[in-house]
This record gives sequence, structure tokens and C-alpha cells, in this order.
Amino acid sequence: MHDSIAKTVGDNCTLFCSAYGIPLPSVKWLKDGAEMASTPQNSQLDLISITKNDSGNYTCEISNANGTIRHTTQLSVFDSKDEMPIIIETPTNMNVSKGQDAIFDCKVAPDPPSSIKWVKHTNPLFVPDNAHDFSFLDKNMIIYNDHKHQVLPDGKLIIKSTQLEDAASYTCLVQSTRGLAYSTVTLEVSRAMAPEFTKPEKMKKPCAKPAGSTLRLTCHARGVPTPKLKWFKNGQPPKRSLGTVKYGLWSLVLEDVVVTDSGNYTCEVCNHECINFTYKVLVQERYPHKPHIIDNYPKNLTVEVHSQAEFECQLLSDLEPHIEWVKLYNEWLPHSDLTDQDERPNGTVIKKAGDSNNTDPEKLILHNVTHNDEGWYTCIAGNTLGFSHSSAYLRVVDELELEKEPFPFNVVAAIVISLVFLILTLIVLNSFRTLKREKIKKLH
Repeated sequence: MHDSIAKTVGDNCTLFCSAYGIPLPSVKWLKDGAEMASTPQNSQLDLISITKNDSGNYTCEISNANGTIRHTTQLSVFDSKDEMPIIIETPTNMNVSKGQDAIFDCKVAPDPPSSIKWVKHTNPLFVPDNAHDFSFLDKNMIIYNDHKHQVLPDGKLIIKSTQLEDAASYTCLVQSTRGLAYSTVTLEVSRAMAPEFTKPEKMKKPCAKPAGSTLRLTCHARGVPTPKLKWFKNGQPPKRSLGTVKYGLWSLVLEDVVVTDSGNYTCEVCNHECINFTYKVLVQERYPHKPHIIDNYPKNLTVEVHSQAEFECQLLSDLEPHIEWVKLYNEWLPHSDLTDQDERPNGTVIKKAGDSNNTDPEKLILHNVTHNDEGWYTCIAGNTLGFSHSSAYLRVVDELELEKEPFPFNVVAAIVISLVFLILTLIVLNSFRTLKREKIKKLH
């Protein structure tokens, strides 16, 4: 993202404006403040065979739900190269993570020949109006090629493996027979941050799907530098016998899944460190049947009073299921069998399909629970072919019991050995005393 670019009539010009965000941001291009018609909604703007009418200020506007950022590049179009400025593409401000390389590109006109120097400074650089060469520069500010820096003949400056102390202003100075030109940029160096998942609550390990449906697995993450995502199925890159694997920024999508798509899908997210998460995917053949609730769902819970309880009911259904959550009546329980799938449970409906804000019918969340909330909760899933249900018990306590750690075996063994040693010692001492007394009696 340059601040200014100079081109001649008939050239092609490509403007870049890359950015990252969660959720994925959209890009809009403007020229001189007005939105451009028929421009692609991405981070690259291609201008073909430009004319002087293409001169102007081009702004890329990047937005998501969290806000908007903008960057403007001034494009100047000249009739001939003789009219172009000495620096035809100014370098770009950079923000890199600690340990990354920083590359500044100061592109100059090919004619006449020129000499380029880069300087590092923390205070604004003073360039005299009558300066025509580099004689005014403090030699300690000039950057030379060494293990840390590399100045290339084409005007590039490479700073290797940046550290926090590399954050500063950098100025490209160009001397030619036409005079002296310069452009200043800033380098910011951010501390590295290990990757972390941003939506762990939406990542369910068991994932059951009927054949023919679409499977979408997500692993939204963040980190500095921006982490990279890789997917594996059973430890290998995902492959399908039928269909293709589609990759999104933080997702993997399989359309028209088949039974052979079942397996363990692992997302691995890495920058300088790595994290991973594994989905256990089960694809079952479609068959017309009432919904099937996966074994061990929902699960019994024990929570503290005034805390939150969350039940989950994972199921398979070829037809769109209707899901209800019911708290069972106490008077119904003694005369019922919770495993009898032919008898519909009797109780108070807590949540059902069609309720407002019911975006996840397979989950029941109880906030600020009290002792009155203790009891049996049942997930009832039905379609036109019948219904299934499964129950779990909610126990509400004043304080969760901490698990008592078993006494370490080595401590117990040491105590036993010590006691045995002490007893043997006492026996030996007592024997010596008895023998001593008997000798004294014989002497008398």
C-alpha cells in the first residue's frame, strides 16, 4: 500500500490493499472520495492502459462488524518519463510481528542513474531545502549492509528478524542529476501472540450427519503473526472417494457427504506455536426413520447454585426434526420408564422449536439455577415418522465437592517401613535390656 505512485500514459497499474479480520472484512474502492463502479470486491484493483484521467486519490475501505479502516494512494499519470518524479513508488508503512522480516521498497525512475541511501531515525529527519547530495546526513544514521540489514540496488531495504528496538522511522533518500528526493515510512513491531481459538463454544467434537447432507467444520483462530490453518483426516491430508474438499479461511466444507467421509478431522493452527482440535465425524446412510438421539446425550450434570447449566442433545434425523426440552413432573416419574421410547414424557415444556432467539434447539441453557431447578430434563426429538427422547438429571449443590486426591503410595510405603523399623528397634532394645538385667541378677 503505497502513499504515491507515478506512471506514464498507457501503463498498467495494480493497487493492493490487504487486511485481515474476524469476521472476514469486505473491501470497497473509492476514487477521489466517490465509490468506484464495477470494481471487484477484493484487495486488488487493476487499472489497465491508464490515461491522465486516471490520476487521482484511490482509497480502499475495509470493513467488518468491528469497524472500518482506510488507506489512500495518490496516482499521478504523466505523458512521458521525463516528467515523472525521482521516486515513482514511495515505500509503505509496515506493522510486523517480532521475528518477521520487514521489506521496504523505494522504487525510483530508471533515468537518469541515481544513488540510494536509507537512514533510521526516531526524531523527524531534517532535510535542508538546498540539499543536493547526502553530505548533510549524520553517518551514524545511514544503514549499511550487515547481518541485520540489506540495501539492494533497486531501492529495497530488508530488515531481518525484526525486534522491538527496530521500531522507528526509515527514510529513503535518492540522489540524481535532477536533485535529491526522499520519502519516510514507519516500522511498528508487535509482540508475538500464540494462536487461540476464538469460537471454542461452537466446536463440537462428536459431529453426526446423514449421508447426502453438507458438512461444515470451522476452526476460527487468531494470533500474532496471523496463524496458518491446515486440515487433516485421520492424520493425513483430507481426500474423498466422491466429491471435493472445499477450504475457507477458517473452515472445511464437504458437500453430499457419504459414509466413507466419516473419520477424525483435525485442524492445526500455527504461527510460532501450534494448537489443534479434532472433530469426530460420523456419516450414516439415509433411511426413513424417526430421529435417533446419540448415546449418552444429554449428560447428567452437577452444578453450583446460581451458576449456569448446559444440556446438549445430539441426534441423527433424515427429516427435519422438531426438538423440545421438557422438565419432567415429579408425580410422573414413579410410574414411568425413562427408556420407554413409545411413551411421551410428561412435564413442563422449557424450550421448543419456533421460540424466539432459539438459534440452537439442540442445546438447553439454564441461567442462575436454584435448588428448585433440580430434576430430570428430557430432550424430545420428533419428525413425521415418530419421536425419540432421552433424559438427564440436574443436581444443584451449594458447593461443588473437590475430588480428594488419593494418598501417595510412596508416602504410605515410607510410613509403613518406618513403623516396622521402629517396632524392630524397640524389640531389639527391649531384648538387650532383658539380657542385661539377667546378667546383673547372676552377678548378685
